[in-house]
This record gives sequence, structure tokens and C-alpha cells, in this order.
Amino acid sequence: QEPAISAVLSQHTLLMFERYGVRERFPALLVNRVGAARGVQPEFYVVPIDKCYELVGLIRMHWRGLSGGTEVWREVAKFFADLKNRAGVPSEEAHA
Repeated sequence: QEPAISAVLSQHTLLMFERYGVRERFPALLVNRVGAARGVQPEFYVVPIDKCYELVGLIRMHWRGLSGGTEVWREVAKFFADLKNRAGVPSEEAHA
């Protein structure tokens, strides 16, 4: 692994693909930048490539109009909440 990639991965939330019980030959780096415009730090996950395709399918299925509509963003939020849950990262609601 290149040092720059290692530095990014070590500083952010990771979902290690082994959590899925599968040893993937081609893991993917999935970056959630949805809240970046509002100052939310991006989240980084190492996942099986199939999770990336799942996210693309989810977006294509729920996208409406120019901005996607509220349904797509709700589904994307659920998708990333599930990734955090699988990674064992406490949700923000748990701290409230």
C-alpha cells in the first residue's frame, strides 16, 4: 500500500471487508462525501466491490429529478448507516 493511502485509511472510519465473512480479492475504497458541503468530514470504508455496485444500484433506483429527491438521500443515509453498523462504529444517536 502506498503511504498516502495508508495515512488516509488509518485516520478515518473503516469497514474492513472481512466483516462480511468473505475474503475479497479486490476490495474497494468507498468514500462518503455527501455532507462535505456542510462541513461534515468524509468517511472512508474498505468494502467488497459488490457494496459499491449495490450503492450505485440504490442511487439509480431511487433518483428522481435533478437533485435526486429526498427518497434517494434517505436511502443513501441508510446504506452508510448499515456500513457503520457492520463496522461496529457507534451511531451518533447512541451518544445523544
